[in-house]
Amino acid sequence: MNYQTGVADTHHGVAGTHHAAVVTPTATRRISWGAVFAGVAIILAVQITLALLGAAIGLGTVDPLAQETPDASTFGTAAGVYWGLSILLSVLLGGWVAGRLAGIPRNFDGLIHGVLAWSVGTLLTVYLLTTSIGGLIGGAFGMVGNVARTATEAASNTNPDMAGMAGAVTDKLKQSGIDVGRIKSEAQNPANQQQAEQKAREAADRSASVASKASLFAFLALVLGAAAGAIGGRMGRPKEILAVH
Repeated sequence: MNYQTGVADTHHGVAGTHHAAVVTPTATRRISWGAVFAGVAIILAVQITLALLGAAIGLGTVDPLAQETPDASTFGTAAGVYWGLSILLSVLLGGWVAGRLAGIPRNFDGLIHGVLAWSVGTLLTVYLLTTSIGGLIGGAFGMVGNVARTATEAASNTNPDMAGMAGAVTDKLKQSGIDVGRIKSEAQNPANQQQAEQKAREAADRSASVASKASLFAFLALVLGAAAGAIGGRMGRPKEILAVH
């Protein structure tokens, strides 16, 4: 944002001349990407700092020896609330920095800079998470593939008497009171198959419910984050300046 100096009033006196100059903004630009990226840096830095603090507090409550560790539901709820508050605080601060450094004394422009800082920070966070998770998953599948390939090669190099081994295992199970034939017949029973299908449907329904709640929570978190960025940017925008020369 550039500023022009206009002479508002001129007073000629015996001692000299006094000019009261008012600095008025000229609309040469509306977005300062340097301010936006500075806000993004603040958002990420504050998030990392608060995440480490939350991890330290959460792990400090775990005490297996004294058996005073909070249960999983309480721990998860507290972690979710802390995560949401830390994100809102970091976005508010980042939006304030973006609005302040933009140097544009307009409410809407400060708001937009705060929202831009939030949006760029969100996209960058999602990119980092997806690439990290993708790398972990790729490494896990590669390890599984190596194990399977090694097992296949080992099986191809040995030719044991599989029939004899199967018979010996079956006899051993019978001696232990386990009837392999009865287990097979129960597995092929239509009633048991229906029960298994019902349990699978219930598990799928629970998974869909959890995914739906997680998506709704993520949506609300994004909306609140955008609002925090907008508020921070509007709070951080500078006021109009009156300079006297």
